[in-house]
Amino acid sequence: MTQTAHPLSSSNLDLERYMNSRYVNGGRVWPEWDCYGMTRQGFIDWYGLALPMLDGLDARSTIGKSRHHETITAAYLQPAEPAHGVLAAQVVGRVCQHVGLVIELAGNLYVMETDEPTGPRIISLSEFVEERIYVRYYAPA
Repeated sequence: MTQTAHPLSSSNLDLERYMNSRYVNGGRVWPEWDCYGMTRQGFIDWYGLALPMLDGLDARSTIGKSRHHETITAAYLQPAEPAHGVLAAQVVGRVCQHVGLVIELAGNLYVMETDEPTGPRIISLSEFVEERIYVRYYAPA
């Protein structure tokens, strides 16, 4: 595994825990996560940063996702380049459609995500970008 200058390492990444979860719309507590719940837990595990819980956010709610994306990025995140430990977000206009966590494994970048109907999975960063198209990256501010 390639070591990077980034403060995170794959050694503190419990992939099994994340992959043994299941997708549930609005899920915030393991083993039931939606994409935001999984990403939120990753930021807690890696940075000790608890993003807002966003209880009751429906993954199908465009208005709710738009409002929360602006609030969270302004208060907690800053734009970043793709790297281990950053958030990858599919953002269309002002609406964040989906999020995942960029991880480095064996020197390559992947995205750990969960969604309906796939559930939790790890895919290459290039596959994530191809599937999601409008991808932005964020790190803790």
